[in-house]
Parts: sequence; structure tokens; C-alpha cells
Amino acid sequence: MRLLTDSNFQDILGEARAVIDFWNPSCPRCVSYKPTFESVAGQVGGDVVMATAMTDEAPKAAAQYGLTSIPTTVFLANGRLVGKVEGEMSARDLMAEISRAFGQEIKEKPVLLRIVGGVVLAGLLAGAVYFIVKE
Repeated sequence: MRLLTDSNFQDILGEARAVIDFWNPSCPRCVSYKPTFESVAGQVGGDVVMATAMTDEAPKAAAQYGLTSIPTTVFLANGRLVGKVEGEMSARDLMAEISRAFGQEIKEKPVLLRIVGGVVLAGLLAGAVYFIVKE
């Protein structure tokens, strides 16, 4: 997942499909939506770029898309705004909005890939804990 600011925001406009979560850590709704967005970002295949932009670090981008509240999720196709949802969404609703915005069902990463990734991460964490405890 990419982190966007006003200085690197133009990079995302070259992507075929992008979903951006505009948020701020001082916003309780944003903080509660963040894990959902991150979860969906981990499930969506590589044909959709998932990114977050803190409104304090990307005020020009937030103004460009007419944000009036946060969290706001923006959907871009080849740099063009194709959808915008204000407020929190469930993971299921976010996946549906992604599919609707881009006119096709977005495929999730294969379950086996997600499982293997989780097992590898668990193994790395277990190894780190063992090393720390051993010392």
C-alpha cells in the first residue's frame, strides 16, 4: 500500500486503477476504518493500487477531489475520478465499490497466497521472539 503526500500524489495518477483513503489520525472514524481499508488492500490483486493520504500531508489533493469530510475513499481510473464515498465502509462494501467504480469484479489474491504470506510472517515473528528470548 502506498502512502501519498502532495509531493508524490502525481505518481498515482499514472495508474490504471487506484483507490485512495483520505484520512487523519485525529479522526476516530478514520482510525476505525483504517484496518478495514488495509485488510481489503491485502486482498485486492495487483491490478488495483491501494493508497492512503493523510489530509495534513496532502491538502492540495484533498481539495482537488472536493473532500468535505473524512474518511473519504476516492476511486481513480487513469487519473480520472470515477467514484467517491464519504464515511466508513465494511470490507464487503468497499470491495463492491471497487468493483462498481472500475466496471468489473475485482479479483482477490488467491487464498493460498494470503495463507502462505501469513504463515511466513508468523514464522518470522516466532523466530524474532525466539532470538530475543534466547538472548
